[in-house]
Amino acid sequence: VVDGQVGLLFVDGVYTRTLAAGVHAFWNVGRMVQVKVVDLKRQSLDVAGQEVLTKDRVTIRVNIAVEYRVVDPVTAVSTVKDFSEALYRALQY
Repeated sequence: VVDGQVGLLFVDGVYTRTLAAGVHAFWNVGRMVQVKVVDLKRQSLDVAGQEVLTKDRVTIRVNIAVEYRVVDPVTAVSTVKDFSEALYRALQY
């Protein structure tokens, strides 16, 4: 796990603990060990060319630029399959 990231340790599909930056080693004999790496640095996301209908029935084209940072990596990973994709879809509505 590199600086600016955390690793979420899952043993047999169950969240066990958060790993800080550094080198980690685990025995996976008889169980499934998985580490999901989450970037904690500020990231940007662009949604281009969304057409929106105004109250007076005029169509306008909107571009959206968002900067975000993950503050709770456990919730971000366990709530949705891909939190970046979920954020992108939420911005489209």
